[in-house]
Amino acid sequence: MWAAARIPTPPSTTSCTRTSTHCYRGSMATVTRTELNQQTARVLARVQAGEELTVTDRGRPIARIAPIEPDRRARRLASGALRPAVESGVPPIGSPIREWTTEQMLEDMRGEEE
Repeated sequence: MWAAARIPTPPSTTSCTRTSTHCYRGSMATVTRTELNQQTARVLARVQAGEELTVTDRGRPIARIAPIEPDRRARRLASGALRPAVESGVPPIGSPIREWTTEQMLEDMRGEEE
């Protein structure tokens, strides 16, 4: 009988254990569709902790779940690019402009004096 030649396969970048459904491809963890369905709270806790996950169905990636980035305002506050207001409300107006003519307002805006 003929013996089939065994061709060596290249090492896979996927490493899975039989006791865990967590597989790692490079640096991104994967969870199966079944695991997501049956252990939603546990999977979402991992995402909330900052982990980015790929959901697979029969070994094929079908979705990616990632934590939400902080909104733009929160990011700018954290970086110091934005400072929160010290006081709230409308700032007081220094002079009674309601009685000014349009010409006086334009002169004030231009920095001209009478």
